[in-house]
Amino acid sequence: TAAESAAGADATTLGIAVHAILESLDLSASGAARAAQADRKIAEIGAAHHLPPAAQAELARDLKRYLAAPESSPPANAQIDRELPFFMLAGGGDPAIFIRGRIDLLIDDGRSALVRDYKYARPAGNGGAYALVGQCYALAAHAARPDRAVAADVVYLRGRVHRVAIELPPLERIRERIVALGRAIADAARTREWPRTPQNERECRRLGCGYVGRCWRGGD
Repeated sequence: TAAESAAGADATTLGIAVHAILESLDLSASGAARAAQADRKIAEIGAAHHLPPAAQAELARDLKRYLAAPESSPPANAQIDRELPFFMLAGGGDPAIFIRGRIDLLIDDGRSALVRDYKYARPAGNGGAYALVGQCYALAAHAARPDRAVAADVVYLRGRVHRVAIELPPLERIRERIVALGRAIADAARTREWPRTPQNERECRRLGCGYVGRCWRGGD
């Protein structure tokens, strides 16, 4: 959109660069040290992704704002994992359903595990558009750390820092929903009959879906 490309770079490239920068930072360092690291990494990664100076300046403002916020500081002695890949069986049967993903940030303080989804976007709603992603992260974290209490959130970074806790139903309900969705996708792939949800193009565009053209072909 025009808003997302105002800094002279497309939203996908900006998002990739932000994740690469955050992955490289020492979140346990002091605020000043993290800001200095951010400056170096923004210049390095920004150049690698051919981001124009205006985009790099905007990234610097937004990421330094996050690094100065309480949300960015993990508890002392917590285990921190960034861009943590997972691949797990969600449900057996025919077909078996697997989920694969990469957790942006996992903080384990020995009693609880927090999974975080970063979005380089301005706050939108209550985070419901990303609830299923956070729930998949939580299910994977629980599988790896079954003795931890798991929580999930999404943090919007653009313009201001805005953290939204993701509601986590009982993990078995999350698993059941994932399996149902997976089997619905498998059925659609077999029959070539793909359901379109939401039911109109305007709502899809409001949600920022990148596949509007494929589903609606310019119609409503």
